Amino acid sequence: MHRRPAPAHDPGRLVQQRPRRQAARDGEHGRVLAGQLGAGRRREPRGAMVRERVNAGLARARAQGTRLGRPRVGAVVERRVRELRAAGKGIEAVARELGVGVGTVQRIVAEATPAG
Repeated sequence: MHRRPAPAHDPGRLVQQRPRRQAARDGEHGRVLAGQLGAGRRREPRGAMVRERVNAGLARARAQGTRLGRPRVGAVVERRVRELRAAGKGIEAVARELGVGVGTVQRIVAEATPAG
């Protein structure tokens, strides 16, 4: 038996606490529980195999020169972003006016600014 402090209303008294029972491993319920706990481990190698095949496919596509990812906005939009930002418009206002994301505007502005 473990002892823990009593509730705050009676700080001088110790309360006995019973040890927690572990889940039964015997019988049908134990087998079902073990099956459920072990189910995740059986799927893991399949997930690793899928991940390996996906990464191999991506590497092959890169080796063939395929451009991966989302296409960038056109040069016209990038020029317009720089013009509107130079005119003093905020990032969100520029994004809203041109129909692009805020992150796109931030990327274009960051590329236009010399690193420093």
